[in-house]
This record gives sequence, C-alpha cells and structure tokens, in this order.
Amino acid sequence: MVDLGTDYSLIERRRKSGLENLLGALVRRLQTPRGGLFYDPAYGFDLREMVQAPWNAQTQYELETFVQAAVEQDPRVAEVEVEAEQMDLNRVRVSVRGLTAQGPFALVLAVSGVSVEVLRANT
Repeated sequence: MVDLGTDYSLIERRRKSGLENLLGALVRRLQTPRGGLFYDPAYGFDLREMVQAPWNAQTQYELETFVQAAVEQDPRVAEVEVEAEQMDLNRVRVSVRGLTAQGPFALVLAVSGVSVEVLRANT
C-alpha cells in the first residue's frame, strides 16, 4: 500500500494519516494564494478569489480548470475531476473526485469570498 503521509493538525491537535492527510493538504492548497509559500511560488490556488467574480459559464469553467490543475500538482493524486456550481449569490459548491494509489476520494467544499468550508471529505 502506498503511504499518503502523516501530518499533525494544530487546529485539531492530532495526527492525520492516509487519505485524511491528503484531503487536508488539498483543502489547504485550495485556500492558499498562489505564491503564498515563499519556498514554492507555484503552490496554491485561492478559491475565495474566484468566488468574488460574477458567476457565469466562463467563471465556472476557469474555476474548475484552476482547481483541477492545483489538485493535480499533488503527486499523490493520479486523476481528478472537478465540478463547480453556484449555491447562492455569495457561495459556490466545488466537488472534487479523484483517485490515488489507495483508491478514490471525494471532497466537497462550500466557498464564499471569505471562507472555504468542507462539506464532505471521504473515500
């Protein structure tokens, strides 16, 4: 079995391993502005910035494309599909389905201009 890593969550004050660790890393990647890490200027894509743009087919396409590219940067992810839909005027639901060496995963986020909320994170 492929190791997806272990990390320590300062917020939850516990260790996370396997798919739980990967999903947490993806959430962090999707709320870190590009260039937000001084040692990796290509890391990150801040979903909150895209939600503030007027919602239309072009915005939806760009958001899905950028999220897919950001998730694919994680070497533990083999495949990924992204769907985005407007929930209301101020929020967008982003659904990420992917595949790792350990199997499939799903991540569903509710994104506003100020927050990224995990609605579902599982295998």
